[in-house]
Amino acid sequence: MNEIIIQNQEYEEWKNEIVSEIHTRQLKTVMNINADTLKNYFGIGKKILAAQKEKGWGSHVIDKLSEDLEKEFGKNNDYSARNLRNMKIFAEEYPEFPIWQVPLAKLGGETQKVQVSLAQITWYHHITTN
Repeated sequence: MNEIIIQNQEYEEWKNEIVSEIHTRQLKTVMNINADTLKNYFGIGKKILAAQKEKGWGSHVIDKLSEDLEKEFGKNNDYSARNLRNMKIFAEEYPEFPIWQVPLAKLGGETQKVQVSLAQITWYHHITTN
């Protein structure tokens, strides 16, 4: 019986449909994780900006925050002083996160813009443009 099922074209199409659904879900999961990570980094960057402006804290607050976050969450690159500075720059550069309007084309002398979700772009690509 198994031989009949395995050699059947209908089975192959059915299996390929399931494989395709799994790949689609995996990709959506990765994109959601990326979007949530960027939202988190943006939020941290905004909080750093606000604290420095409202409380008058200088750049050393980033070093202190990095030390404290690494104690809380372990040593990883997510909360290094360098990455926290990148989060601050990210929040400065994209105050309208997660949507950004980019020029698409000129039509009748007027620039047409399209909205792009910044959450679809990886963190690495955001910080390498600085």
